[in-house]
Amino acid sequence: MWEVSTYGGLFLAAFLAATILPFSSEVAFTGAIMAGLDPVISLIVASAGNCLACSANYLGGYALGKPFLIKLLQKRRGRRIYRFVHRREAIALLLSWLPVVGDPITLAAGGLRTHPVLFHSIVWPLRILRYVALLIVFQDGQ
Repeated sequence: MWEVSTYGGLFLAAFLAATILPFSSEVAFTGAIMAGLDPVISLIVASAGNCLACSANYLGGYALGKPFLIKLLQKRRGRRIYRFVHRREAIALLLSWLPVVGDPITLAAGGLRTHPVLFHSIVWPLRILRYVALLIVFQDGQ
């Protein structure tokens, strides 16, 4: 039972970290592995939570549409993100795995109506690869 709730906590941490909340899923992921949870299951759980949150960001931006864009354009950082995503969708999505700027990019992609296949075929693999890289680094360090 403890493992189920711990995996649930990892999923929630990974999900929340992919929203605009300042939260680190990487810390939760490595902490889960250090606590003795199965690395492969942890990889799957963290990836699922993080990827689903990216899709939620996309859908949130898509649903908010024009009001989202108006709010985004009110701030200097928002205008920079908008211009970058609008001009270079695929390149912008390649940066979506990065801390701080990645989550606003996923929101902006939805607001700008980036094609969902393009969005998911770039964002999800990058989010998963980030956890794979962490797992490799972590296991090499042990």
